[in-house]
Amino acid sequence: GVGVRTKKLASQLELLKEVFYEYVGEHRGRLEQRLDENKQFTQKFEERLAALEQEILGSPQHQHHE
Repeated sequence: GVGVRTKKLASQLELLKEVFYEYVGEHRGRLEQRLDENKQFTQKFEERLAALEQEILGSPQHQHHE
């Protein structure tokens, strides 16, 4: 009857929601992890870049050439 069909649909709906939120949650977690790695990499790069610029621009040899 209708009751059995409704229960079957309801259980399929629950399963679908469960699978969806599990996937989306895991995917979001991976994205956030990659974003953190990206930010850390950028920070390290900028620190090294600043140190190198300081070394080049702040070096006595460079100042003699100006």
